[in-house]
Amino acid sequence: MRYVKLGMTGLQVSAIALGCMSFGEPDRGGEPWSLGADASRDIIKQALESGVNFLDTANGYSAGSSEEQDHYNLIHREAEREMLPLCADQGIGVLPWSPLARGRLTRARETATARAETDAGGRILYRDGDQAVAERVHEIAGRGVDLPPGENHSIGRAGRGARFEREVG
Repeated sequence: MRYVKLGMTGLQVSAIALGCMSFGEPDRGGEPWSLGADASRDIIKQALESGVNFLDTANGYSAGSSEEQDHYNLIHREAEREMLPLCADQGIGVLPWSPLARGRLTRARETATARAETDAGGRILYRDGDQAVAERVHEIAGRGVDLPPGENHSIGRAGRGARFEREVG
């Protein structure tokens, strides 16, 4: 398998991606022809054994059932239990969706936005109880952490505690 860099990230991915629109629950979403987990497993296994480490998924495939395990942010961390350790073990990179929890981690709850007012999906994915996590993120961000200029900073996970990562850019 030939590998290429994913943009400027430095991440090496297979030149061939496995499109996963055909995987998911046939009775969900608009793809009644999609394959369930058991039928999909053999195809994914064969791709991984052939060196494919780039799987293209989207939350629109089978109403999210094709890839709902890599929804990951400081509020929604279910992927830490099984999916992320499995992907790390198999050398598979994960590009999570909704890393800012549909804006909940970037703005005060009472901030009016068109998305906040019309995003039915956000009301399904996030609950009032999640607000405590968002408020803690806002509190930490409000401290004005002194970070060197010219670097990108992101919050990552290490073991059981949160940590800040620095990426020199």
